[in-house]
Amino acid sequence: MASGTGQGMRPFDRLFTEDRRPVKRADAILERGWESRGLPPLRLAPPLPWDGTLSANRAWGTAIHGWDPLAPLLGAHDETGRDPYLAQALDVALDWIAVHRAGAPVWRELAAGRRAHRLAYLYDAAAHAGLLTDPVRARLRESLELHLAEIAAAEKLAAAPSIALEQAAGQLSIARRCGELRGAQAARSLAHARLSAYFDARVAPDGGPLEHSPGVLWPELLALHRLFASELLDDSALRELMERALEGLAWFVTPAGSLVPFGDTDGDATASIDPGDVADDAARLALSGGRDGAPPGLLLRAFPTAGYAVVRAPHGKRSARASYLAQAASFHSTRHKHADELSFVWHDDGVELLTDPGRYGLVGRNPPGSEAAQRGFRYSDPQRTYVESTGAHNTVEIDGRSDARVRSRAYGSAILRTAQGRDAFAVESAVRREGVSHTRLLALRPRNWLLVLDVLGGPGIHDLLQRFHFGPEVDLSMTGRRGSATLPGGRRLDVLPLIGAGEVRAAHGQSSPELLGWVSPRPLRMEPVWALGIAAAGVRRHVFATALVLSDGGAEPVPELIRSNPSGRRVRVGWEADGRRHQIDLATDGEELSLRHRAPAVQDS
Repeated sequence: MASGTGQGMRPFDRLFTEDRRPVKRADAILERGWESRGLPPLRLAPPLPWDGTLSANRAWGTAIHGWDPLAPLLGAHDETGRDPYLAQALDVALDWIAVHRAGAPVWRELAAGRRAHRLAYLYDAAAHAGLLTDPVRARLRESLELHLAEIAAAEKLAAAPSIALEQAAGQLSIARRCGELRGAQAARSLAHARLSAYFDARVAPDGGPLEHSPGVLWPELLALHRLFASELLDDSALRELMERALEGLAWFVTPAGSLVPFGDTDGDATASIDPGDVADDAARLALSGGRDGAPPGLLLRAFPTAGYAVVRAPHGKRSARASYLAQAASFHSTRHKHADELSFVWHDDGVELLTDPGRYGLVGRNPPGSEAAQRGFRYSDPQRTYVESTGAHNTVEIDGRSDARVRSRAYGSAILRTAQGRDAFAVESAVRREGVSHTRLLALRPRNWLLVLDVLGGPGIHDLLQRFHFGPEVDLSMTGRRGSATLPGGRRLDVLPLIGAGEVRAAHGQSSPELLGWVSPRPLRMEPVWALGIAAAGVRRHVFATALVLSDGGAEPVPELIRSNPSGRRVRVGWEADGRRHQIDLATDGEELSLRHRAPAVQDS
C-alpha cells in the first residue's frame, strides 16, 4: 500500500505519548534502535532479553513491556501504509508473547493497558495487510483474550491512577477492534464502570479537583478526552463529568498561563487543549490563553464541595495582567495533599505576587514507621519535605510544626462563605488544625490590595507565624516590621502588618537551620524567593490582619482606623495610598459575610 492503512481499517488511536511520535522516529528505530531515558539504543531484533537487562531499570522496563518501542512503528504504518513498519512490530510482539505466559508479574503492572491498546491495532492491521498465517493469527487472538482476562482481574486497579486509565484504554481498544473475542464486551462494560468510579472519586459535583492538585487531574482529564475523541468511549454521564471538570479546571489557570501549583502540581505545569473541544466559553478563554472564548459572567467562583475559591478579574483584554486569587481549603485524603491548610496564591498586574512552592519531585522514601511518615511525609529528600510543609505555604504555622496529614480527620472542604461588593471580593474559610481553630478571611480589591485576616484560638498557649511567600519577581526589602518592593512596571507593593504583629522575620533562600524562602519552578529545581513571617508568641487566642497594598507611591497605615473586637469577628483597618484613605470594615458574625470598602480622597476625609 502507498499510504494509509487501507479501506475498512480503523486508524491507530494516538492515546499515549509514544503513539504520537512522527514517522522519522520510526525510521530511526528501524535504523539504530529505540532510545529512551539516556540508556543505550535497543535494537529490535528478537529474541530480546525481556526479563533480563530490559527489566533491570524499572522505568525503562515499564516502557519496554508496554511496547513503547513499537508505538512509533504502528503510528508510521498508520500514516504511510508501509508494511516493513508493521512486520518489525509483529516480530517483536510475537517474541514477547512467546516469553510471557499467564500469571507472570508483568501482567499486573502499568504496562498492560498500553500493550493491550497496541496489540489490538497490530492484530487488526496485520490481518488487513495479509501478514497473518493461521498459527500467528491464533497466537495473537489468544494473547488478546489473555490481556482482557488479566486486566479484568486487576483488583487494585482503581487505587493507581495511571494503571486505572491505561488499562481501561486497553480494554476499550480491544473491544472496539475485536468485539467478537471472548470477554470483549464484558471488558468494555467494566472499563466504563471503572472509569466512572475513578473520576467520581477525583472530580467533585462542583467541578473542582478532589486530589488537591490541579496538575494531577489535568493529564487524567486529557487521557479521558482522548478516549472520547477517538470514539473508544461513549458514555454520556462520563462526558458530562469531563466537561464539568474542564470548566472547573480552567479556573486554576493563572494569568501566567500555568496551573496553580497547589499540592503535587509542578510549577511549570500547563493545561492546553483544542479550544473547540471545550463547550464553556470562559473555560476556552482560560485554556487558550485568551485566544478564544469569552470572560465568565462571575468574577468569583467558589468550589464549596472540592474546597477552593478563585477570583479572576480581567484587566482589559490582556489576560496576563488579570487580578487572580486562588485559595486551597480542602482535605479529602492524603493523595497529593500538602500541609497547606487555607493557603492561597495571588497574581496581579502581570506579576506573581504570592506563590505556592509546587511539587519539586517524589524523591527518597521515609521508613513507614518513622515520625516523618506518620505526619504525612512519605519522601525523605529535604527539598521535597520542605515543599510539603506548612512553613512553605501562605498560611499560619502553629508551634513551628507542619500539620499532620496521616491519621488526621479529612474534613473535606473548609470554604464557608463568599461575598462580592462593588469593587472587592471576600472569601471566608475555617478549619481545626493541631487542636487550634483557624478562621481566615481573604478580601481582595483587584489591582489595589489584598487583606488577610486570621483568627486562631483554642486550648493551650501557642506560638504562631503568619507566613507569606512572594513570587520570584518580588524583591522585598524590610523597614522595621514592614516590607516593600518595587515591581516590574514600576508599581509598589507594601506589606502592612496592621493587627497582631509581634516580631516580623524575613528570609530569602535560607538553607540553615532550616529551609525557608524557596519555590520549585519546575521538577527537581529550587529557586530562592522572599518569605515573610509575622510572629505572635505565647498566645491562646489571636487575630492577625495584614494588608498587601499595590500603589504608585507607597502606602502608610492609618492607626485611628485600625481595631478589632476580641473575637476577631468585627474588624476595621485602614491605610493611605496614592492620595486616598482606604477603610475596610469586615463582619463575619452575621448570617451573611459583610465587606465594606471606602476610599475617599485624603483632603475630603
